[in-house]
Amino acid sequence: MRSKFPPAEKAAYRAHLGKNGGMAKNVIWDMGGTLMDTYPSIDRLLLATVEQKLAETRSGGASTPAAPSLRDIALLTRGGITRAIGILAKRYGIDPGATATAHEAMKRSWQATTPPPVMAGARAALAAVRERGGLNLIVTHRDRASAELLLARAGLAIDDMICQPDGYARKPAPDMYLVMLDRHRLRPADCLTVGDRAIDALAGLRAAVAPVLLETPGVPLDEVDIATSCPEETREISYLLSSANRISDLDLVTRFL
Repeated sequence: MRSKFPPAEKAAYRAHLGKNGGMAKNVIWDMGGTLMDTYPSIDRLLLATVEQKLAETRSGGASTPAAPSLRDIALLTRGGITRAIGILAKRYGIDPGATATAHEAMKRSWQATTPPPVMAGARAALAAVRERGGLNLIVTHRDRASAELLLARAGLAIDDMICQPDGYARKPAPDMYLVMLDRHRLRPADCLTVGDRAIDALAGLRAAVAPVLLETPGVPLDEVDIATSCPEETREISYLLSSANRISDLDLVTRFL
């Protein structure tokens, strides 16, 4: 594949990807899918939506494609919920608007009643950063009111948070990371970014921060890229990210501290 990045930029990325444990002190976290285990309920919602559509189509006497598995859905959602809904709409004829509305209703229910569970290992990883005198920082696409409420309900204490709806460019633009570094006078070399998508890693790299990617067991990023036909720049980051930069459990974040 022809590189999407200029040689100098790619070399800089490789240098940051080559960092090993014991170098970072502060962690810039993603939120949904990283600190909060939001994917399982979203996956089940989308699978149920597809199955309902297929059943309605069959009841009308028309033939339908085979229903996807939960893993098939997971491969799509790990590339982005909006992208996943668009793909499922084209593939199975679900109403993307209604599906997006159902997803928003689910997020509101997290705020009003039961929040999604905290990701396994998240509390221990946050505590490990604090014990080392570091900062736990969040950059998220979620709106501030929703993010603060979810963190409060989950009992997760963080030191600062930047929310994209407050006026920042979406990832993989590095703006939120750069603002966070400047606000706390942090050196990129003293930081680590942890997220569950290639855009998290790419945004971190563009801010000169070494990334760690949290992968769902059995749902590797490389297969996500193929399933979602993701943009070239994020697909290339998948190829650059070695196994050393990928973890399947947040408990493993401590090896980078």
